[in-house]
Amino acid sequence: MGLHLIINPIGTYSFVGSVPVYLGWTNKDGTELSTDQAIKLKYAQSPALIAKSRSFKTVQDAIDFASEQGFEIDSLPTLL
Repeated sequence: MGLHLIINPIGTYSFVGSVPVYLGWTNKDGTELSTDQAIKLKYAQSPALIAKSRSFKTVQDAIDFASEQGFEIDSLPTLL
């Protein structure tokens, strides 16, 4: 499936596809997930009750974050 970046309706960017938990989610207060929290989130039926989806203000912010975590993005959004 791959790791893809999309533009959200509000103008931020988020990952979709095969998204590792650490790339896709943060705690509701914006802090990083612990390993235990990531495991719980992976198996949660309602992950939005535990954490919030991660978004980025720019494409470059998302690329840099993924790269820092050791991931490569397979596709970037195109603007029409």
